[in-house]
Amino acid sequence: MLKLKITAIITLILGVISLGWIFYDYLALTDIVYNYGGGLDAKRRVVTLGFIPIILFHFAFFITMYFLFDFLKKQKPVIKEHARLKAEELKAGQLKTEQQKAEELKSGRDKPEIPGKDMH
Repeated sequence: MLKLKITAIITLILGVISLGWIFYDYLALTDIVYNYGGGLDAKRRVVTLGFIPIILFHFAFFITMYFLFDFLKKQKPVIKEHARLKAEELKAGQLKTEQQKAEELKSGRDKPEIPGKDMH
């Protein structure tokens, strides 16, 4: 969950920065058009039309972020309960740690059986 949360926050920050960058590009391109004379109407239309998919992408991005954070908020109690149950099982000795599982595999006590091995 922590990795998902960190990734979501980084993505959110990058989304905000990219929205600012779109505005900056628009200002820069309009400055070029107005300072360097005519003949750029077609290029300006292409650039303006190119912003439409980018803006739609960012709207979709922020909607996705909203649903992601909403999902994380709803899953927080479930994750806490799972962690609590796992800690209780570990205290009671019912749950093996990763180190214990590795030791059993090394010693050969917990080897998986191969089906059909005794059929010869």
